[in-house]
Amino acid sequence: MTQLPVTIFLNQFSDLPSRKMSSTQNQINVTEEEEEEEACLRAMQLASASVLPMVLKTAIELDVFEIIAKVGHGAYITPSDIASQLSTNNAHAAVIAWPYPALAC
Repeated sequence: MTQLPVTIFLNQFSDLPSRKMSSTQNQINVTEEEEEEEACLRAMQLASASVLPMVLKTAIELDVFEIIAKVGHGAYITPSDIASQLSTNNAHAAVIAWPYPALAC
């Protein structure tokens, strides 16, 4: 059974510290600082959980995968080349989209 991209994304956080302990382990007193750090990590995990689905939805709507497929298997295409092939009806799209190729690095 294949995993969905969101599941794969969330699995990377499975290594985060957890307060669950098996009955054979000694219970360790968790300090207030450790609890706060764990809470922050979980909050970041929850906040970023929606990023991947939104990115995939946008890439599909903009036909980014079709642009990449047209280049051919094993070929290289830069983010700038992809951006130049995006069709848009928004006259301000270039101003809005200019920082995004830098995020692909």
